[in-house]
Amino acid sequence: AQLMEAVARLPQGAVVLPGIDRDLPQEIWARLLEDRRKGLDGEDHPQFRFRKLTTALDLRKRDVGEWHGSDHNSARNRLVSLALRPAPVTDQWLSEGPKITDLDDAMANVTLVETPSQREEALSIAMRLRKAAEDGQKAALITPDRLLSRQVTAALDRWGILPDDSAGEPLHLSAPGRFLRQIAALFHQKMGAEALLALLKHPICHSGELRNYHLLLSRALEQRVRRKGPPFPDAETILSFAEKQTHEIAPAWADWVNSTLIGLDSGQERPLTEHVDLLIELAERLAAGSQTDGSGRLWESEAGQKAHSVMDKLRDAAEVAGTMGPEDFANLLTAILQGEEVRSSATPHPQILIWGTLEARVQGADVLILGGLIEGSWPEAPTPDPWLNRAMRAEVGLLLPERRIGLSAHDFQQAIGAPEVWLTRALRGSEAETVASRW
Repeated sequence: AQLMEAVARLPQGAVVLPGIDRDLPQEIWARLLEDRRKGLDGEDHPQFRFRKLTTALDLRKRDVGEWHGSDHNSARNRLVSLALRPAPVTDQWLSEGPKITDLDDAMANVTLVETPSQREEALSIAMRLRKAAEDGQKAALITPDRLLSRQVTAALDRWGILPDDSAGEPLHLSAPGRFLRQIAALFHQKMGAEALLALLKHPICHSGELRNYHLLLSRALEQRVRRKGPPFPDAETILSFAEKQTHEIAPAWADWVNSTLIGLDSGQERPLTEHVDLLIELAERLAAGSQTDGSGRLWESEAGQKAHSVMDKLRDAAEVAGTMGPEDFANLLTAILQGEEVRSSATPHPQILIWGTLEARVQGADVLILGGLIEGSWPEAPTPDPWLNRAMRAEVGLLLPERRIGLSAHDFQQAIGAPEVWLTRALRGSEAETVASRW
């Protein structure tokens, strides 16, 4: 605040406050900073940060000028401002709502999409983005839900459209990241049919020579296991299966499966260095396949190169970690991979974008799609604090959970002012029905 004040008072200085609500009545603006003990604090309101800043700078709301040449839908801004009134005065809808007479202008080019599942939500968003690409419009999906953004990217791939995703792809969800995590899980789990088949059918597994025969054998083994079992295949199961196959590589393939996956010594505590070396050795043997040496396509892609770099760093630092169990190692590997991101070198579509809420604050597009508008996503659920309640945090000057809600509300208030807006949500998540976002 002191830096902003210093800049604002310079002869050619200016501070730009994005998305300030000029339709919020002065009495509501004043109440945003009232005594928290009265239950009137408005930290979860989108304009709270501006109210606090202007107070620190000894300014009034009317002292903030308007950006010259701004083009906005004033009718929609008035409607959204009324909809986002803070909780103590939400009932003003009853008195002020009927006075809004320009609803047609306010909600022009605003579309609400509610789908039965998140998969259909992603497909609906992808179809609108495809239409924008065909029409030459700049379109952006804004969502804090990374699962939804990945589903949209996958849906766009069927039309050959690669969106420009500002967040990249988490390394632990990339193909090499999943491959390494699946192998690490074998160190502390008994090899079952499900884990075996998941590894054999992974796109990196047996990515050396004769992968087509490997896929034929893997699918035939899956049919055999599903029909006749056993739930925990052993070496005899793999050998008896291979003897009945006509493919030339079947015997060598069975020996390869048995030597790498079946009877894997698991459950032992080892130094972290040994865990890392064993993981890399198994991953490269599985990636190379039964016909060649090397590492197949494990380290070839951008994600593979990133994973290789991370594993090298882990190996260099492993000496100081001491001994750990296999489950601890698997959890450590997942945590390290989660902290890395992969950005593709392929040229994305210049007009189709995926933004997080942070990137969307300073950018605009012809079409904005606000995806995943459900509680827990917009806004994100606050992290529980087992030590301090809200009153104690406020007394010692710590940030309240409502701060993130207010920032997220401000993101929503800015984004919904775009020329064309889609608001989307899934009626049901993977486990239960969803609750619509409070906005």
